[in-house]
Amino acid sequence: MQLRLEQVSFAYRRGMPVLQEINVALAGGEFVALAGRSGSGKSTLVQVMKGLIRPDAGRISLDGEAAADGLFDAVGLVFQYPEHQLFARSVYDDIAFGPRRQGLAELQVEERVLNAMAAMALDPVRYREASPFELSGGEKRRVAIAGVIALEPRWLLLDEPTAGLDARGRKALFTLLERLRHERGVGVLVVTHRLEEVLPCATRLVIMQAGRIAADGEPLALLADESRVRQMGLEPLEAIQLRQRLLALGWPALDAPWDVDRTAEALLAYRRGRGGR
Repeated sequence: MQLRLEQVSFAYRRGMPVLQEINVALAGGEFVALAGRSGSGKSTLVQVMKGLIRPDAGRISLDGEAAADGLFDAVGLVFQYPEHQLFARSVYDDIAFGPRRQGLAELQVEERVLNAMAAMALDPVRYREASPFELSGGEKRRVAIAGVIALEPRWLLLDEPTAGLDARGRKALFTLLERLRHERGVGVLVVTHRLEEVLPCATRLVIMQAGRIAADGEPLALLADESRVRQMGLEPLEAIQLRQRLLALGWPALDAPWDVDRTAEALLAYRRGRGGR
């Protein structure tokens, strides 16, 4: 499914634009990182993509068809700290809320819930009747995301999904999102201030600046130009700076310098190739 925005603009108050002439097309199955300084318009953009905010100008389409309220069901949005929206007595009922509102038969609801729980590694034996309020922060986050997945969106938008999670929880969440993309073909877009934790999964990077798309493309190609990164209001990544220093010393170019495991393997292989020197 392609989600396309053409010349989309929006202002909360007249004369104070938040989004300005946004042109972007997201293809199904992509994993997109959306970055930019605070106030650049990232959260507003994903709310427009979901249909929670109607733009003042421009067009939004899904697979070439103008997006109407019903079509926006194909786009799921997970807000920052989504566990604050948990409300039901059991994990099952919380995840089932959306499919039930869609008017599905209870057997279909159960199938949706169990599939969503499996996608988020929530064992039904352990979690089905558990109170969502008694879970850990990472477990609550997975339950909240499962509630969106149960609606079977074709695009999943997540606004700072790792906020408040420890390193283990962040890594586990991205592993599950990547599996969801590969196994179900769901497109994933993550709004983030922590680029280095998203980049091992990201196939594409979109950077916003002052309500506009400042850059859009392959992550390494964009981030390797440190002067351009600074012009867009971001700090160059330490992993990119390490890559550039190694290049200057004659080491090979690292294709994913933010991936610690891949970087270590590449450097060890290079040393072995030089006879261990």
